[in-house]
Amino acid sequence: MENKKKKVALQIILIIAGLGLIISGLIKISGGLKGSSKVSNAFINKFNEIQNLSNEVSNDMKAAGDLLLGISNKENVKDYVGAAKDIKTSISKLDEATSKINSLGIKISEFKVMVEAATDSAIKQSGLKLISLLEQKNAVTLKLINNSKQLIEPAKTYYEALAAGMAGVYLDNNQVAKLTQEINEDNKTLSTLTAEINVANQDLAKVAGFQIKTSK
Repeated sequence: MENKKKKVALQIILIIAGLGLIISGLIKISGGLKGSSKVSNAFINKFNEIQNLSNEVSNDMKAAGDLLLGISNKENVKDYVGAAKDIKTSISKLDEATSKINSLGIKISEFKVMVEAATDSAIKQSGLKLISLLEQKNAVTLKLINNSKQLIEPAKTYYEALAAGMAGVYLDNNQVAKLTQEINEDNKTLSTLTAEINVANQDLAKVAGFQIKTSK
């Protein structure tokens, strides 16, 4: 039974790690003024602040995922102390991502004021569509992080117990199945939102007269 629980814990960790890698693909762009720009430097700067902070969130998610991907190697060599430590660090990265998402929400609200003040109806329409998508992404990502932590935190306790020579106890299969289903559904939603946000960014750039360049 203990080996079965150990296998379940590892499978869930690897699923979450994969999600972290997918999330890291969200918006990696920057904007630059053209001579025909119809918006102010402040508008462009706020737009870029949103993109840069979005990238930081993605990097935190990827860092958490990368750590979790290494858990199986530590499991194989029975480095339970190292496994628990890496999981603890991954949780910290997810907490950092949460904090940045909250800050991102503030910047999006500030950007919304600028968009609503635009006299060009096309800029206003495109901008508000983008903002709606960004707000949806934030909400889904926060939910995904919360559900992920509900799977990861018990895994940390599990490995801490093994490191102390005690029997590790993980979530039951029903809890795992429920959380995994929600995570998978949220991940699909994020993938859709990512594609829609990329299009919305380009649409806003087109009507506002500035250029978007993909970051490497």
